[in-house]
Amino acid sequence: MINKLQLGVRTWLLGLVAFASAPILLFAAYSINQLELAERASETQRLILSGQASAHAVAQRLNVSLGFIKAIAATNAAKQGDLPALYDYASKAIRLNQDSKAISLVDRQERLVFLTLRPFGTDGLPVGDLDSVRKVFQTGKPSISIPFKSPLSDAMVVAIGVPVFSADEVTYCLRLILPVKVLSVMLEEQKLAEGWISAVIGDGEILLARSKSSEIYVGQRASPTLLAALSKPPGGVFESMTLDGVPALTTVAQVPDWNLKVVVGVPLQILAGDSTKALYNLLAFGLLVGIGSAILAIWISRFIAARINFVVAASSAQHRGERHEVPTTGIREVDHALSHMSSVTDREQHVKQSLADLTLQNQQVQHALKSARKDGLTQLPGRAEFLGLVEELHQNVSIAGNSQLVILFLDLDGFKGINDLHGHVTGDAVLKKTADVLRDQTRGADIVGRFGGDEFVICLHAEAGRFEQIAIDVASRIVEKVAAIGYGVGCSVGIAVWTSACPDLDSVMRRADEAMYEAKRRGKNQFVFSN
Repeated sequence: MINKLQLGVRTWLLGLVAFASAPILLFAAYSINQLELAERASETQRLILSGQASAHAVAQRLNVSLGFIKAIAATNAAKQGDLPALYDYASKAIRLNQDSKAISLVDRQERLVFLTLRPFGTDGLPVGDLDSVRKVFQTGKPSISIPFKSPLSDAMVVAIGVPVFSADEVTYCLRLILPVKVLSVMLEEQKLAEGWISAVIGDGEILLARSKSSEIYVGQRASPTLLAALSKPPGGVFESMTLDGVPALTTVAQVPDWNLKVVVGVPLQILAGDSTKALYNLLAFGLLVGIGSAILAIWISRFIAARINFVVAASSAQHRGERHEVPTTGIREVDHALSHMSSVTDREQHVKQSLADLTLQNQQVQHALKSARKDGLTQLPGRAEFLGLVEELHQNVSIAGNSQLVILFLDLDGFKGINDLHGHVTGDAVLKKTADVLRDQTRGADIVGRFGGDEFVICLHAEAGRFEQIAIDVASRIVEKVAAIGYGVGCSVGIAVWTSACPDLDSVMRRADEAMYEAKRRGKNQFVFSN
């Protein structure tokens, strides 16, 4: 069969180019697919963390408002039923709360006793969402209403109602009126990725706030696909359809201490866009490489074929007894074949060199893919790279058995003000300086990463008996050095030890994150150990 196969040099060279290019294209396609899967997993984790962070932010903002209205309900004027005095106090206090719009008082007959936007004694004003008022009287506990129109305008508001007690009996419901735009703006301040959507859902699956188009959708019921998912435990991800008809990958997070849920979704088109673009770029690049290689192979094949034909002609002439000078052809293999008949060996060496070049190219592709996982601003490992490095370090630590891993979750305090007052260039400079502080205050065996925005995370590798002191020393220095950056910036640090009580990295990261929020609640610019 081999003897019958008669192919020209050009055909063989073109075939070689085709076969040599195929592994590169296949490997690149496989790498893009794996990168897409990794990015999807990273985006899923990022989605869940964003939902939890937004839920904590909503809880924090509502708890501040709840504490404000509770303080008014606990005044002597409220307890003694001195309604004119309570009205005067509430009218003055409302000026100190920028989020709220007004304070109202509702009696057990579901009548509006007063509204701070109108003089005391004004009658005939309606009470919005009586169900939430009745819940306060029935349970004696705070309640938040669904959105309703303000009695004095068409603006949508929600009300946080608290009971007013007299002799252990609920006599009134004191309500803090908040524009729904306050919650919607708070969702916008979470700095979700471009195109992401978040919403707050209350009783009856009614939207209380939305990061986009809130004026259209607040007050409406959630979409049918989302309603079906709300019955499941929070924390997972699922596909749903938004109210504006956009398919999205969605997560639901429970707002702590409130009967509310935060929904965060990323459109599926955004998830698929980057990987599709990369695949198209790969195909276009492969096509260009193939065309260029074919043109080069045709030119080289003609060059080689001409010289081989010249050698054959010269050999035939010599065989006929004719004198024919055979000059150097410029092709090492042909010249070597004329003298030693060992073209097979030379060809094998050429193929080996070609394979070595292909291997180097594959390694360069792998290096480029790994570099893409770095944070472009600080050059620290991004989320996916950091988590992978920590998992690998944890495996080594578990085998050795003589050391411990400690996670430090860091969030900058006052960073938003820097961007607002000094611009994003200064903000980026602060982030770079923060990254430099973290590098300087950690050791080579430790891992430092950036999770996006103003969130950083550190994995300390410490001896089993000294991990607590090492973590305290490092956290203290970081809090001090970050505060020295200037612009009023500080940081809150949450610390969690990866013990047997934490089955996986997600658990210890969650504990460190919760400890960081506890540090913020205690006044910021400090660190807190997770319990």
